[in-house]
Amino acid sequence: VKSVKHNKTLKKELRRNYWSVQLFDGKRYKHFSIHRLVGIHFISNPNNLPYINHIDENKLNNCVNNLEWCTCSYNINYGTGITRSKEKRSKCVQQFSKELKLLCSYVSVSEAERKTGIYNPNIVKCCKGERKTAGGYIWKYTE
Repeated sequence: VKSVKHNKTLKKELRRNYWSVQLFDGKRYKHFSIHRLVGIHFISNPNNLPYINHIDENKLNNCVNNLEWCTCSYNINYGTGITRSKEKRSKCVQQFSKELKLLCSYVSVSEAERKTGIYNPNIVKCCKGERKTAGGYIWKYTE
């Protein structure tokens, strides 16, 4: 983005993981996301969609061929973001017999609940040491 007045490239800054620039509207400076500026000026929007999506999921890649107009729900559900978020939040859990024999390992407490039918909060309480067993088994978070 260049200044019309000085014909210089404006300094960009990282705000909320997106590149942005400050533009002056005659009264005050205001921050604008570069991907939105590129979308508004270089990508047609015949359906008047309100959001810009980064196709490769890299928020710093503002090339025209990497951006597309979309709806809010499309943008939220696009790509691998939800899967990555779930993986980041989940903790691996192990199921032991009362004799402390390892029976099974699970990627998350939710997966353990789905496969065993044992109530999720009870598994968590067992892992945190708030109860001894859940469903007749000992449960521990994997370290």
